[in-house]
Amino acid sequence: MDLQQPRDVAEGRERAMADRLRVALEMQQFGLRMKRAALAREHPNEGPELVAERLRRWLVEAPFHEAPGFERSRRTFEPT
Repeated sequence: MDLQQPRDVAEGRERAMADRLRVALEMQQFGLRMKRAALAREHPNEGPELVAERLRRWLVEAPFHEAPGFERSRRTFEPT
C-alpha cells in the first residue's frame, strides 16, 4: 500500500482548491460576457460604452444581492 506523505496531501488539496477557484472565476467571466451580449441585443442602438454602463448598473443593482443571507448596504447607481 502506497501512503502519501502529509505534505503531498496538502499540496494536492491546495491544487484542487486553486483549480476550483480558477474554474469559478472563468465561469464568472463567461457569465459577464453573456450578460453583456444580452444587453447589447436588448439595446441594439447603444454603443459599447452604454452597454458597459448598463452592465455596471446591473452588477450593482441586480436582485441576487437581496438573496437570503446576503447582507449588503443598498447603494444607488451613480454613473462615473
